[in-house]
This record gives sequence, structure tokens and C-alpha cells, in this order.
Amino acid sequence: MSRATRPANSSSTDAGALAADEGDGAVAAQVALDVVSEQLANTRRTAAAIVGLLDDEWRIVLTHGNGPQVGAALIRSERASDQVYGQPLDVCDAATQGEIGYSRVRRAAITGLA
Repeated sequence: MSRATRPANSSSTDAGALAADEGDGAVAAQVALDVVSEQLANTRRTAAAIVGLLDDEWRIVLTHGNGPQVGAALIRSERASDQVYGQPLDVCDAATQGEIGYSRVRRAAITGLA
């Protein structure tokens, strides 16, 4: 869900503010075998849209969820538990937040936002 607002004292030509929540499935629409490239592609599309808004002088707050990524990390942890140590939910959550953050910073650097 996204919400765009313009300051009360702004004219119709002034840029506004945007609070955008990409939702749990926006970065990875579903758990897939090639989820890393899917995440990078989705991040690329999001970054392009953000650049356009920044060029129009919008103020942006961007948030996201990581439900599908956490689920996939838990599945990997459980399936490999006979070979390596397992990871609890909070560790999988933190690790996938890091993955998403990394992909955004990487994309920002490539697109010149960093």
C-alpha cells in the first residue's frame, strides 16, 4: 500500500511526500528457485520508480516486509539440519533483512542514488 500526500500549503506544482510499503511479497513475489535474481530484478524496477519520484522532488519513506524470504530461509535451515546447524526464526529474519538491504544499497550504487 502506498500513500502520497502534498503539504497543505503547497501548490499543485509542488512535489509531495510518499510513504510506500512494498509488502511482504514485493521483493520476492513467491518462493522460487532463482529468488536472488528475482529480488534484484524487482529491486531494479523499484529503484527506477524511486529515481523518477526523486527527480520530481518527492520526499520518500520506503519500507518492506520479508515474509517469503524468511520462510525460504527456514525451509533451507530445516532441510540442511542433518548437515549443518539450524537457524531460528529471529536469525533467519535478520539475515533476510540484510539480504534485502544489501540488494537495495547495491541497486542504489548502480543507479547513482548512493
